Amino acid sequence: MVIASFAPVAGDYQDDAKIRVLNASTAAIAKGDVVFIDPADNDAKTAPTAAKSPSGFGVCVEAKPVTGAVDRARVAVAGTINVVADGTITPGRMVKVSGSTAGRVIEYVRTTMAGATNADVLLAADERQVVVGKYVGKLETNANEYEGGPAGTRVGNATVGQVIAVELLGLR
Repeated sequence: MVIASFAPVAGDYQDDAKIRVLNASTAAIAKGDVVFIDPADNDAKTAPTAAKSPSGFGVCVEAKPVTGAVDRARVAVAGTINVVADGTITPGRMVKVSGSTAGRVIEYVRTTMAGATNADVLLAADERQVVVGKYVGKLETNANEYEGGPAGTRVGNATVGQVIAVELLGLR
């Protein structure tokens, strides 16, 4: 069955997604926001701009309102999930948290390293902490098919504000 007026929504996920309930801060988290575990208090929070996270990233799958105490949030920690692009992203490229909009993603561009010095090895390990996942497609009019999926159409570049599917590297 084809859904005639389907519109993809950030925070929606595919069957392969692994959802966990995590402790969350008192602040609101929007559905579809990229989240990280803040090492200061071990709470899930919307990833700030240009975030790094040694434990990886997840995506909030339902809105969590502001509360007066520590709360819980449902977060996709692995699998394929929709997020919002904050810039042009080339198909198949890795994405990271945007440098200008918290909770959104932009294309990750690897830093060029001069050699295999200790500084380069540390830089490579540090860069692993910024990658959220891989841009795999955009849901179009059929909720079960990605552009570039079974119909064989080519996946196009993501643009600012577009809902895209990302295969998460995972939240550990």
